[in-house]
Amino acid sequence: MCKLFKVNPTKFGPLTNFPDYTFMDGRPTPLGAHQKKRMEQQRVIAEKIVSLNKEIAFAKERHARILREKELQQKSIQEGKLKEKGHLML
Repeated sequence: MCKLFKVNPTKFGPLTNFPDYTFMDGRPTPLGAHQKKRMEQQRVIAEKIVSLNKEIAFAKERHARILREKELQQKSIQEGKLKEKGHLML
């Protein structure tokens, strides 16, 4: 498949993420026009990733628990079935 959209070179990179200037005395430069907005968007995305990872871990644990319960149920059914009487012949 061909790409329909080109990558925007000004959306991410050192020219976009870093300030245009620095103070000689070491003071931090103020955030750029859209830098604070980008930081907030990245924070929201990171929070969503963490919550989705927690959901995936919960689903994996639940699935494993359900499989264990089914296996135990099958074992109890097998143990409850009819068994041979008398001595086993060797």
